[in-house]
Amino acid sequence: MGGYCDGLPVLSLSDVPHDARIFLANRYHYAEIYQQLLNAGFMETQIVNLGKIIDEMARKQYFDLEAMSHAAKESFADVGALNGETSREFLRWAGETVDHVWCFEPDVKNAEKCRANLPELERAGKLTVVPKGAWSESATLSFCAQANGISAIGTGDAIIETITLDEVFAGQAITFVKMDIEGAEFEALRGSERTIRTQRPKLAISVYHKPEDIVNLAQLILAYQPDYQLYLRHYCIFDNETVLYAI
Repeated sequence: MGGYCDGLPVLSLSDVPHDARIFLANRYHYAEIYQQLLNAGFMETQIVNLGKIIDEMARKQYFDLEAMSHAAKESFADVGALNGETSREFLRWAGETVDHVWCFEPDVKNAEKCRANLPELERAGKLTVVPKGAWSESATLSFCAQANGISAIGTGDAIIETITLDEVFAGQAITFVKMDIEGAEFEALRGSERTIRTQRPKLAISVYHKPEDIVNLAQLILAYQPDYQLYLRHYCIFDNETVLYAI
């Protein structure tokens, strides 16, 4: 090691003073780096593990609002389910009230991960994976499938089918809808009008993908259900992970 980065010296681990205060600012490999620091003789009290803090902040989003109560039977729509990790958090939050989980995930590889990560729900017949994008109508749209959290409608070479939540939940009870779909939230909410008007599910909607979403999504939700109470929470030290709750 050695040299400089942005005017700051780059040190090898052996050159870091053992009385240093260490800020571990890595999002994806913090567990390994943290263990390396402990193995090198640094104390836990010296290390501020920012990567872990950010992950814990993000993990609790959608479910930490104290004003949000449980229904007797909770049916959860995980719109933009990725690998099912949010649905697992829902299981912890809902406990014995879990009735059914619907994972909306048009990325084929991610849809497979949802099934793999929620085996107990599938065995119990309480899991439905919808391999389509949530939208304002049933359509065929372009899609960027990256098997990660930034797969998005409207870009890329892949082609997917879309569906509305109103189609899925016609005759099906739904108590909680979460959406994090990389900027498609407005169109997906448009396709949820009847569901919101007639069933009034709890909503946890990401509002950080487009600058106008923080206003436009709130206005649309209130147009469908004026008696919702809205709450805004932010779960990151960066400009993402902002959630609008409607209860």
